[in-house]
Amino acid sequence: IKKKGKGKRAKKETKEERKKQKDMRHEKENIRTKQSKKTILKAVNKKLPAKEQEILILYYYERLTLKEIGKVLEISESRVSQIHTKAIQDLRYSLSEIKKSLI
Repeated sequence: IKKKGKGKRAKKETKEERKKQKDMRHEKENIRTKQSKKTILKAVNKKLPAKEQEILILYYYERLTLKEIGKVLEISESRVSQIHTKAIQDLRYSLSEIKKSLI
């Protein structure tokens, strides 16, 4: 076991330790925030119609293009874009309502 000496080195180690602890607290807080956001998005996403959910999943999770999604769902790329836009608008509205309720 190393004992901390006195003087500048001890202060430096203490500052470094405090910085590490602060960084760890921020990291834990960021993880909790990300988890909360994911939970909220999942709940809001479940309120969307099935077609909108499917398009969002294919676009954001499967990383398909609008054209590829159109082929998979057998609809035009233009229609996919319309549904995607509506889904995003609905999500924004739902999230703004949640935000209002928290304030």
